Amino acid sequence: MFPLCAVRGLTSYPTSHSFGHQLIRFRKDNILVGRTPIDDNLVFWFCVLPNIRKDQKNWEDPEAIRQSTLELVSDHPH
Repeated sequence: MFPLCAVRGLTSYPTSHSFGHQLIRFRKDNILVGRTPIDDNLVFWFCVLPNIRKDQKNWEDPEAIRQSTLELVSDHPH
């Protein structure tokens, strides 16, 4: 139904992170990746991807979502 889908999450850095307190995002091809710190230890991140409908049930399985997203962003900077 929608041309895009998103994967998002939180990463906790127990001893703090070194990111500034601003939203960072960049686009490469049809993929948008970004992050923004919530506080000194918690970072919100997101990845907006084209909606690929190869197997609709794939997007209900967290491990399949993780693997598909990692494949799509594999050539992005770490």
